[in-house]
Amino acid sequence: DASLLAVLGAPTASRGAAAATAREHRDGAAAVRRAAAEAAKDVTAACEKVVMVFGFGGCADVGDDAGLSVFGAVEKALGVLVAVSSGATINAGEALLAGVRAAVGAVAHAACDVVDAASRASVLARAGEADAAAAIKLAPMAGVVAQRAAELEKAAFTNCAACGRAVAKRAREAKAAAEELREMMSEAQQALAEGGGSEGGRADADVCADDSDYDDALELDSMNAAELAVARAAAPAVQCALDALKACVRACIGAAHDERDSLEALLAAANATARSAEELVAALYAPQDHEEVSTASAALRAAGMPLHAATAAVRQADRPEQGAAPA
Repeated sequence: DASLLAVLGAPTASRGAAAATAREHRDGAAAVRRAAAEAAKDVTAACEKVVMVFGFGGCADVGDDAGLSVFGAVEKALGVLVAVSSGATINAGEALLAGVRAAVGAVAHAACDVVDAASRASVLARAGEADAAAAIKLAPMAGVVAQRAAELEKAAFTNCAACGRAVAKRAREAKAAAEELREMMSEAQQALAEGGGSEGGRADADVCADDSDYDDALELDSMNAAELAVARAAAPAVQCALDALKACVRACIGAAHDERDSLEALLAAANATARSAEELVAALYAPQDHEEVSTASAALRAAGMPLHAATAAVRQADRPEQGAAPA
């Protein structure tokens, strides 16, 4: 039946359109990345030419025209790098824009260091300070340019990649907090089993000689039984936050549409969730303050809903439209 085939074919067509959009998006980003990488290599080559002209003890003999020529080549190569990299900043969110600026800026700063050092070496050599000029090593500086160029090739050139990497970083921080909490509970359990961890072990500021003694005493303190129970009750919330952040990373990786607003909203929600999880773990250290723990727990709960909504929004952008059910 033609009408039934049309209904069944609608999701397939939509999935095909989404796949085509994803391919176009990836191809465009890959093209910008390749162009930026080639431009960065040209910057490296121009800096190596500066080293050849100024870096082997002949600074005093370099004429103004020759010096301006190699410096101009560096400037031109940097201009091309900035121009081609700007293709990645179209509709870029804050995360992508910051990443591109940092990667391109690192290459530019390293190249400028080479030019500045060559200029100083030339001035010193012409002033008769040959030893001081020879002490300026240009080759290692050019090596830094090459290193920054290689790093640029691995930089994020899409909102998906930039936000995904930022969320992954926050997920690693939340994972560290969750592991810290598990270790803290394990140590408390062991201390209680050995007869420690009681409230009698609390440090008292009145019996400490100075602030450093008080800090040392607190570091040696462990949870009592009641505090351990609170930590155990809070641990699932921290783990849920970590699982939610992992889901965010998967959403960014699988995103076919590079929608700036939804991805930036996801990153903001991920930042809030990871920060709240870390603050809750910090509040669970002994001696615990009930109000502080309650506040941190409420903040983590409040961060959960925006994170869920932001993750769903990113996934919804890539979800194929379903055809209407046949009557």
